[in-house]
Amino acid sequence: MSNITEIIKTLGFAYPQQNIPAETWKLYAEFFATEDQNMLKRAVTNWVGRESWFPKLPELRAELDAVLYADGFDTRPWWTKAGMTTDQVDAMIWEAEKARDPNFGKLYAQRDEPRTQPPPML
Repeated sequence: MSNITEIIKTLGFAYPQQNIPAETWKLYAEFFATEDQNMLKRAVTNWVGRESWFPKLPELRAELDAVLYADGFDTRPWWTKAGMTTDQVDAMIWEAEKARDPNFGKLYAQRDEPRTQPPPML
């Protein structure tokens, strides 16, 4: 917990105009005691770099949540997450479309349907 206290105390160095009682430091340290230290440090650093006031507990919690969300957000496409290649996705789409429409993928001239327009005049 001492590392958490040191991370929280950096807020005191960033905002020296604030007169923070010792009980407040203890409350902040207890509130964030179970959080990942690296993520908390990033949240505190983000806050200090962006805001000009000392954060309240909910504000710092929201900042930590934003850091945790950004860290856990996976920007890869869904098929990559599923372990598929683009060729496999294309095959899957073709299979689904073929089941929906038996003429899917055939050129119009290869279809068994009668033409609705006369052939062009040459």
